[in-house]
This record gives sequence, structure tokens and C-alpha cells, in this order.
Amino acid sequence: MRGFYFIIIFSSILLGACSYHELKGSQTKSLQQTFNDTQMVDATTVQQSVLFACARCHSGTNQPYLGTTADIERNITKVQKEVTSNAMPPSDSGYTPLSNCQKDILAKWIADGFPINSSVKVLDLPSCAADNSTPPANLPILSMPLNYQTLTTEILQPKCLHCHNSNSSDPDASKILLYPFDKMVAHKNLLGPDSAHSKLYRIVSRTDDERMPPPEDSVPLSADQQEFIKRWLDKGHPEK
Repeated sequence: MRGFYFIIIFSSILLGACSYHELKGSQTKSLQQTFNDTQMVDATTVQQSVLFACARCHSGTNQPYLGTTADIERNITKVQKEVTSNAMPPSDSGYTPLSNCQKDILAKWIADGFPINSSVKVLDLPSCAADNSTPPANLPILSMPLNYQTLTTEILQPKCLHCHNSNSSDPDASKILLYPFDKMVAHKNLLGPDSAHSKLYRIVSRTDDERMPPPEDSVPLSADQQEFIKRWLDKGHPEK
């Protein structure tokens, strides 16, 4: 019975913490982008490949509101200051700062007058060409190190940390912190001694409307992502 109530509470927290609006399709992307030669320095690239991590939480109650391109333009001075200084997205909540390429895309977009369409290719920017010179290997998650770092970059960042972090505007969400490592392991009833006794694994592997991430906001974790969590828990949820 306690497990049932935990799931209901956990579900409510996730559902209420953030609103995604236009950026639902970006939720599974890595924060660091690899661009191709068809992408332009335009509004779509800025919204979906540069600022999507910011807009996911700033498209609900968190201010400034960044849910649309027009909103980004209105708040561009603050946005550029925050991302240039690496204040946003917040590293203390598990996020990786924007790459030099992403920052340069934003700066070029601003300098060109916020174009909806552009003739400038992303890879025309020197920093973006350099970033793409050695594309990262897309290893399957089950071939990655079985540790908290992999869990964070491959699952928690794109799926969970936009709500479950110390800067959350929802006071309930801040009670279930998934980053940093010591905060997550402090929830003994969340991880348990292994996957068979873990409420985290039980929630992410559900197939009904109570599963996490919530059906209204995100696709479920893939079979491989669920298996990674299972193996990580069964190994004793190692940090490194």
C-alpha cells in the first residue's frame, strides 16, 4: 500500500512541475548537439537545438517565459547573458552548459535580427564546424559504463532533471532530488537494495498511466534504458 501511495505522489509531482508546450519532441535529445549541413541559423534551430533545455522549464510557471520564438526574442538580453555565463541551464541541477557552437548560433541569430528563415548554415560557423569534425560515437546505452554519470547524461538529463532539481519552482519536486548523486541515494526507498525492491525501477517500467515519465509529457523510457536502470540498481547503484 505504501508503494502505491508513493507512486501516486511521485506521479503528481512530475506532472505538475513543468509544462512543455512546443518542445515535447525535443525531450530525448542530448544537451550537446551535433549539427548537419542542412541546419540553418534560424528560429527553429535556436528553439529546438540551442535553447530547448531552457525552454522546457521556462514554458510553464518559471519566468521568463520562453515557450515560443517571440518570447525568446522578448527576453533575449537575459537569455544570452545566462547562457554565455553558463548560469543556464543550471549545472548544479545536472545540466551541461551550452557548447561554443550553440552559443555562437544564438549570437549569430541575434546579430542577424532573429530570422525565422536564414541562408546561413550552422556549419558555416567555425565553432560548429570544429565541434562536428569528430562526431561523438553513438554507443548504445547498454554498452556505456554502468554508473551514475551514464544514468545522468542518458536518462536523467533529458527525462527527469527539468523538474526534479534543487531549483525547481515546485516545492514538492524538490523533495525528490535525483541530482547530485548523494541527494539521489539519500532516498533509500526510491533506489532500494536492488531493482526488485526499487520504487524507481517499478515506476519507470510500468506500462499504465502511472508510469514515469508521465505519458502526457514524454515517451516512456526505452527497453534498453529500463534495462540500464535495472542493471545499475542490481549492481548497487555505483556512482563511478
